[in-house]
Amino acid sequence: MQASIIMQRRLVEGEPELLQVLATSERVLGLEHRDTLNLRGVQVALLLYANNYAEAESSSRALIATSQRVLGPEDPDIFTFRYNLAFVLINAGKFAEAERELRSLIRIEKHVLGPEDSETLDSRATFAGVLGLQDKGAAAEAEYRAVLALRERVLGPEHPDTLKSCYYLAQCLEVLKKPKEAKTYAQRAYAGRLKLLGKDDFKTKQSLRQVDRLSGAATEFPNPLETTLEKADDGDAKAQFKLGWAYSQGNGVAKDAAEAVKWIRKSADQKNRQAQALLGYCYYQGDSVAKDAAKAVKWLRLAVEQGDKNALRYLGLCYFKGVGVAKDEVAGLKLMREAAEQGSVYAELDLGTRYFYGRGVVKDWVEAAKWFRLAADDGNSEAQYYLGQCYLEGHGVTTDARQGLEWLRKSADQDYLSAQSSLGSRYYNGEGVAQDRTEAVKWFRKASEQGSAFSQGFLGLCCMEGIGTTQDEAEAVKWLRKAAEQGSAYAQIFLGRCFRQGKGVAKDATESMKWFRLAADQGDTEAIYFLGEASLSGEGLPKDATKAVQYFRQSAERGYAYAQLWLSVQYEKGEGVEKDLVQAGMWIRLAAKQGNQAADSHQATLDLSMTPDQIKAAETLADAWKKKEDSKPNDTPPKVTEPEHSKEKRIQID
Repeated sequence: MQASIIMQRRLVEGEPELLQVLATSERVLGLEHRDTLNLRGVQVALLLYANNYAEAESSSRALIATSQRVLGPEDPDIFTFRYNLAFVLINAGKFAEAERELRSLIRIEKHVLGPEDSETLDSRATFAGVLGLQDKGAAAEAEYRAVLALRERVLGPEHPDTLKSCYYLAQCLEVLKKPKEAKTYAQRAYAGRLKLLGKDDFKTKQSLRQVDRLSGAATEFPNPLETTLEKADDGDAKAQFKLGWAYSQGNGVAKDAAEAVKWIRKSADQKNRQAQALLGYCYYQGDSVAKDAAKAVKWLRLAVEQGDKNALRYLGLCYFKGVGVAKDEVAGLKLMREAAEQGSVYAELDLGTRYFYGRGVVKDWVEAAKWFRLAADDGNSEAQYYLGQCYLEGHGVTTDARQGLEWLRKSADQDYLSAQSSLGSRYYNGEGVAQDRTEAVKWFRKASEQGSAFSQGFLGLCCMEGIGTTQDEAEAVKWLRKAAEQGSAYAQIFLGRCFRQGKGVAKDATESMKWFRLAADQGDTEAIYFLGEASLSGEGLPKDATKAVQYFRQSAERGYAYAQLWLSVQYEKGEGVEKDLVQAGMWIRLAAKQGNQAADSHQATLDLSMTPDQIKAAETLADAWKKKEDSKPNDTPPKVTEPEHSKEKRIQID
C-alpha cells in the first residue's frame, strides 16, 4: 500500500493526462467502474501532492463510500483507498483521525487478508508511527515490536521490510530514551541494508546516520521539513504555506506562532489562496496575531477572489457578526452556502447549527438536518452528533432510534466528546436503547478522559455506587473533583456530600461547605438547602437559625421539597423566623404534593395543632403558589445540548 501512494505521486507529474484519462474512463466505463475508481484514487494523490489536504481528505472519503457500496467493504482496492486516506490525514496533521482509520482498517485486513499479510503489516507499521506522533510511545513500541516479530517469521531476518522495522523500532526507542536498545536495532538495520543495498544507497546512509547518532558520533538529526524549508527559502509559495502550517500545528517542528505567521504571510504575499485564507482566519480569530477585523476581511476577500472555500466561510462569518464589514446576515448566508456548495464541511456544519438554533436565520429543523447529513456523510464528527440527536428527538426528520444511535456511535468512535457523553447518558437511562449501565460507564469514561465535566460527574457517581463498574470510592472522588473543578454543580454537590460523610475522603465539614457553596452560587436548589441545613446544625458553618431560614426559603421557592419541609418546620417552631402555622401549613403541603414522605407524615401532625381556618388558609396559599408556578412560561428548547468540546483549540480549515 505504501508503494501505491508513492507510485501515484509520480503519476501526478502528468496531471493533465490523468484528468483526461479519468474523464474518458467516467464517460466510457462509468462513474462506478473499478478502473474509474482507481483513477480517482490517483486524483487523491494529486491533491495530496499539491498540499490540498482538505480536498484530498474529502475526495478520499467520498471515494471510499462509493467503493464500499459498489465493491463491498472487504474488496482489496478499498483497503488501498483507506490506507491512502490515513496517509492524507497524517500529512494534514490529523493524527487521531488517522489512528482511528488505521485501527479500523487493520481489524478488517486481519479478517480478510490474515494477520501475517504484507498489507496488514504495512498498515500496522504506519499505525505504530501514528501512535508515536501522538506521544503514545509505549503503545508505538509494542506495535513496532509486534510487526518486527511477524516480519522476521514470515519474511526472514534480512528482508528489506524486516530491516525497515528495525530502523523504525530504533527510532521509537531513541525517543523513549532507551539508547542502548535502540542502538542494537539501528546496527542491525545498517548491517542488513549495507549487505543488500550497498553503502551508497539512501536507506543505508539513513541507517548509518542513526547508528552514528546513537553512538554519539553525530549531533544533527535529519529534519523531515528540511526540503520544505529549502524550497520556502527559495520563494516557493506552496512550500512556504506548508511550512507555516507545520509551525502552526506543531507537525514535525515545535509549535511557533511567530514562525507560522511569518511563512504564511510570505506565501499569502505571493497570492497563494490557502495562505491568504489562513492569514485572514488568524486575524479574524486573533490566532497567532492580534485580532484585526480589517486585515481579516482584506485577506479573506483576496482568497475568495481565487475561489477558496474556507475564505468564503470565514467571510460569511464576518458578515453574520459584523466583523470588519457592516452586519448583513443575508450576505453571510449567501457566502456560507457558496462555501458549503464547494464542499466545505465546516460550512455545512455551520449552516446546520444556524438553522437548528435559529442564529441569523429563521429556525428550520428540516434544513438543519439536511446540512448536518451532508457534513456527517463527509465524516464530520460534530455533524454526526447533531444528526444522531435529530433522529433520536425527531427534529427535522422522522424519529428513528436506530439511525440516531448509529450516527452517535460514528461520532463517538471519532472521540467526539459530546457523542460519548450522550451515549453514556442514553445507556444509563435506557433512552432509545436497552439500559446497559456497563456500556454507559464505558462511554462516560471515554468522555471523562477527554475532560467532559458532565461525564466525569456521572462516572464519579457510578464508581461511588458500583453502578456498571466496581465500587471504588477513591476513584469516584477523583472524577467528581475533576468535574467539580470545571464548575459542574451536580459534581460539586456530590463531592460536598463525600466530604460531609467521609466517603472516599476524610470527613471535612469545612471542605464540604466549600463545594456546596460553589454549587449554590450557581443557583442549585439542593446545594442552597444544604447550606441551610449546615447553618441550622452549626456543622461546617456558624450556627445561625435566621440564616438557615433564608437558605431554606431560597431553595423552597425554587421548588426543592426538603427545603419546603424544613421551612415549614422553622415556621412551626418559630426558630429563625416568627412562628406562623399558616405558613408552616402552606410549605408542608407543597412538599407533600411533590411526594416527600416525611412531609406527608408530618402534615397530619401539624394539622392537629392548627385551627380549621388556619388549615383552610394554608391550603389556599399552597394552591395559589402552585398555580402561579404552573402558569410560568415553559419555552422548552430542543432536547439537544450544545456540544462540549475538548480543551484543545483547533483551526477549522477544510
